[in-house]
Amino acid sequence: MAQTLDDTLEARLGELETGLRALRTANPFGQITAVDLALVELWGTPSTVGSVGWVSGTPLVSLYVASGRLRVDVAASQVASGNKCSVYTSYAVLGPAATAALSLTAAQVVAPAYDRSYEVQHSGTGQDARGAASTFGLHTGLAPGWYTVAARYALTYSSTAVAPYGGITNRRLSAMPY
Repeated sequence: MAQTLDDTLEARLGELETGLRALRTANPFGQITAVDLALVELWGTPSTVGSVGWVSGTPLVSLYVASGRLRVDVAASQVASGNKCSVYTSYAVLGPAATAALSLTAAQVVAPAYDRSYEVQHSGTGQDARGAASTFGLHTGLAPGWYTVAARYALTYSSTAVAPYGGITNRRLSAMPY
């Protein structure tokens, strides 16, 4: 009886090796980090209760997630000024996409969230509130593909005679499949 070679296993191994080479080239350490030192300013409306939120911004990163699991870390220096004024730093995850290009038009699969953000709140009296810290989130169940992780910023406030203000600088974003 003649033996036949099963090409399906060989072809599959070749595809896996090609995919791994592409991952090592695009993301050799598994973690992508971006920094933007520029100031982002959010201004509220005087004598009203309101919010300015989730404003798109930089930094942003693009990475391939094969495992369906992603960890995102975000950090910033923030200042808040105004009656019960809070400034927030969070992020959104967009994708998946077929290529590694940064895409702000891809579907948002993880929205920015107040409970997954870094907040600085001003009490409305005394000097401005300032702080520098970070927060992170773990996400599972993502389809394999390229994702863009983008920083997002928000401002919430109570009524005050002067315009509520939030300033965000020294912004850092890091994402890593796990």
